[in-house]
Amino acid sequence: MQLYLNQVYFGQGAYGVQEAASIYFGKDIQELNLAESALLAGLPRAPNRYSPFVDVARAYRRRATVLYRMVDCGFITQDEEKETNYYPLPFEKHQLRKSQGSYFVEYLRQILEPKYGSYALFKGGLKIYTTLDLKMQKIAEKALADKLDEFDEIKKRESKEPEETELEEMGEVTERRVQGAIVALHPATGQIRVMVGGREFEESQFNRAVQAKRQPGSAFKPFIYTAAIDTGYTVVNPIEDSPVAYYNDGINWKLLSNTTDLSDIDPEIVKNINPENIWIPQNYKGTFRGRILLRDALAYSINVCAVKMLDRIRPTTAAGYAEKMGIKSPLEKTLSLALGSSVLTTGNNFSLWSAGKPGYQN
Repeated sequence: MQLYLNQVYFGQGAYGVQEAASIYFGKDIQELNLAESALLAGLPRAPNRYSPFVDVARAYRRRATVLYRMVDCGFITQDEEKETNYYPLPFEKHQLRKSQGSYFVEYLRQILEPKYGSYALFKGGLKIYTTLDLKMQKIAEKALADKLDEFDEIKKRESKEPEETELEEMGEVTERRVQGAIVALHPATGQIRVMVGGREFEESQFNRAVQAKRQPGSAFKPFIYTAAIDTGYTVVNPIEDSPVAYYNDGINWKLLSNTTDLSDIDPEIVKNINPENIWIPQNYKGTFRGRILLRDALAYSINVCAVKMLDRIRPTTAAGYAEKMGIKSPLEKTLSLALGSSVLTTGNNFSLWSAGKPGYQN
């Protein structure tokens, strides 16, 4: 029970009952009265839901439930229950010194606790050495917060409507803030130097750096060209950056046309193909360069060239190389893989390109 109370999450960034007492009441755990203790006892089940800083009425009801159970179990009298229910809830959060790298610390806990056990981790006096660079971490946390605030402000100005402005003045608009993540690795070793999993760990413990799934986009193209070179192509092999269209026969994507308007195909054939089964890859700027070298296709991240190369070596080959190089997430073995259509975690996206052992495998 002592171990549980020393590590369970109480909301508002508080892990352990001592930290919770400091944040909610500005007190040491031994100084808490019955009302304060009952409030904390009711938090772990749903810390944000029952927080007095989130919903006062719900917090009152939750504390009353705890007190009722204490009467039922014989710990307090009904008179004590009644008196304690009138005790006010805290309305001001007491700030602790903000710690850096909270998402990284929690990431480590999730790795170490199953391996060494709770007692050894929290009571065993372990010394844990990490590769996090606190100077870089501080800069990254501020940079992410500043840029997300800037983005939110721009979107707020762009999307504000008259009705929303009125509601905002009445205080009835709930602010929705965009989230983000940063992962920085040492290029030679793959060591984690920076990890920011979101705006504020106190607000959301979901670590977007290692838990959120996102499409890697063009970051997947090096896998394709690595597989191509390993199967006989060279960096000076020519490849056509020109229009192309594919159709799905129900099993695979196959070449349909070397145009974007399908003008080189018999109209009767096109009529018999479901438009949803036709895919016409596009370059970012919608233009084509003609014949270029393989190395330039990669350097300029040209979509059409990546798709054509993947069609030549086949998606299963590229997916196999990606898996050998550390990708653990399932990959859809289709031509859209060239554009990074399969989802990966942020950490997995970037750790693969370090020279050393990846910091993540997911």
